Amino acid sequence: MIEQKTCPKCGDVFQCNSKNIEKCQCSAVKLSPEESDFVKSKFSDCLCVSCLEEIKNSYEK
Repeated sequence: MIEQKTCPKCGDVFQCNSKNIEKCQCSAVKLSPEESDFVKSKFSDCLCVSCLEEIKNSYEK
């Protein structure tokens, strides 16, 4: 089931398919275990793809 969610980091509205994560748009962003732990420690809900990519890019530098 696809849900409309608001990103807790940036406030953008996005579609989340957490019930079928392989088909969710966030599955396109491959986070390392450290990046994933960081997201979980800072946010209680899903982030939009843009924010996930931003976090990934900041860790890669």
